[in-house]
Amino acid sequence: MNKIKQILLYTLSILVILIAGCSNNNNEIIEATYNQLSSSEKAEVVDQNKATIKKVRPSELNKDGVMEYYLSDIALDSEEELYLVIFEAENKDIVGNVEKLVNVENYNIVGFNLRD
Repeated sequence: MNKIKQILLYTLSILVILIAGCSNNNNEIIEATYNQLSSSEKAEVVDQNKATIKKVRPSELNKDGVMEYYLSDIALDSEEELYLVIFEAENKDIVGNVEKLVNVENYNIVGFNLRD
């Protein structure tokens, strides 16, 4: 019975470490992206800590033949994954959220959403 408890405790410890590691990585991505926003974009962001992150490929951004994002030619021609970082904006109902496409290796912004 003690052996089972040890295994369960060990497994739980590993899960906690993995979850904490993913959270830190997300925080790094959000912070790096937020730091690259213009001052006017930063002023629109409701709460940078509540940004969402999705992994996407450039081909997934084309909806019904319409590209809703500006993406550099290098990133557009590649099928490498990117992070889509979405910051809720105060005026999201009018022009949409602040959305940035970010390189997964160095967190540099390589694209953005076309806001109305």
